Amino acid sequence: MKTKKVWIILVVIVCIYLFQQEPPQGMGLTNQFIGTYASEMDSQQYIVAYKDGTFYHYAQSVGLYQKGYYKEYANHTYELVGKKIEAQRIFCKDLSFEFLDGETKQKFKKINEIPVIVEAVRDLAE
Repeated sequence: MKTKKVWIILVVIVCIYLFQQEPPQGMGLTNQFIGTYASEMDSQQYIVAYKDGTFYHYAQSVGLYQKGYYKEYANHTYELVGKKIEAQRIFCKDLSFEFLDGETKQKFKKINEIPVIVEAVRDLAE
């Protein structure tokens, strides 16, 4: 009986310790622009941003493949430009931003910290 109480107390202490720990850095989604974003209006439309300053905007369902470049303009504000992409500034807040595609403004939400793109999409956007 005494041994059982000791084990219960030990388990409770370990649980309290684990719940108070911060997750390791790099876990979860961050506010940095790099990563994969999905449109909230069209679940088949994505923007993928890479560390080197390139990004891809694509929607395979309608044959849209665009490549662009970005640079940080201010804190969480980025300038985007590309051959087929209207130059614009976006403000990335709460893991999302609004992107002007022609005359349509769409909201994109971050879905992955890692830029995920198929090589064929990259080739079609060049």
